[in-house]
Amino acid sequence: MRHMLRHWFLFAVGLAVLAAWRLPGPGAAVPWLSWVLVPTVFLCAGLGLPGAELRRAARDWRLHAAVQGTSFLLLPPLFAAAAWLLHQAGVPPAVTLGVVILGCLPTTITSCVIFTRQSGGDEAGAVVNAVLGNLLGIAVTPALIWLLAGHTGHIDPTGAVRALLLQVALPMAVGQVARRWLAAWTETRRSALSTLSNLCLVGVVWQAFSAGFAHGMDINGGMLALTAGAMALLHGLALLVPTGLGTRLTLDRARRVTLAVCASQKTIALGIPLIYLLLPRDPQVALVTVPLLLYHPVQLLAASIAAPRWLKWVEAAPRERRL
Repeated sequence: MRHMLRHWFLFAVGLAVLAAWRLPGPGAAVPWLSWVLVPTVFLCAGLGLPGAELRRAARDWRLHAAVQGTSFLLLPPLFAAAAWLLHQAGVPPAVTLGVVILGCLPTTITSCVIFTRQSGGDEAGAVVNAVLGNLLGIAVTPALIWLLAGHTGHIDPTGAVRALLLQVALPMAVGQVARRWLAAWTETRRSALSTLSNLCLVGVVWQAFSAGFAHGMDINGGMLALTAGAMALLHGLALLVPTGLGTRLTLDRARRVTLAVCASQKTIALGIPLIYLLLPRDPQVALVTVPLLLYHPVQLLAASIAAPRWLKWVEAAPRERRL
């Protein structure tokens, strides 16, 4: 029971997909729902993101450049190559497009900070990169997606820019401006804002899958298994790339852990709304979200397993320097 409460969001997403499969009509009948839920997600993000943290630890440019460079430069081509291989294996184009989009996303907003702290990493550096990555992601992620997958014709650039401005940039800006006067109030209600944001994401998933099932979307079990295995492998590679980069840059152990955690994780909070905004009239939009929905629990499980081992490794560093 404690495990279910801790990871209630994952269970809620599963129930939303199941409900959409069994009874797609209600969700398919309310396409306007995303115009309420998506801006609410980013309003909560604007209220909750501590913009002042960008001024802290800002001098550690090597760590920040390594995290953002891995997220936006090194991993997107890797995920795009995986998408091509999956396409050759017969995975539907909508799913392979989702793999490309997944690779272009920034780090998570909260879990990267939590796991960095649990792993003995540089928590301030994780906070800076969570904020910086998600602010950059509003502009950089759609540009990367268009560069890597826009030629397929799935994405209308004009409509995507308009939707991003109205449903992402504007509500986040409103939240950040309001935070100037509501900072103390938001700090005491961070958990409530996070819960509201997650509930909105569950609603977006329910609506997208309802519309998909209503239009005859078919999810094959073999395809799901192959995609899930690919997501596990991709996350393993996404951990190896920043780990090797941190060693090359001779970062200390705490910052190498921060780099590995932040650079390997991909945000579901930006990913799901972004997919829905980029493909608003695509009946297969639910399939595009499948890689992200599979990658999310993989990254949480991997970080949970690695955190105590990383902590021991970081704590051993002072003893090593004394030898």
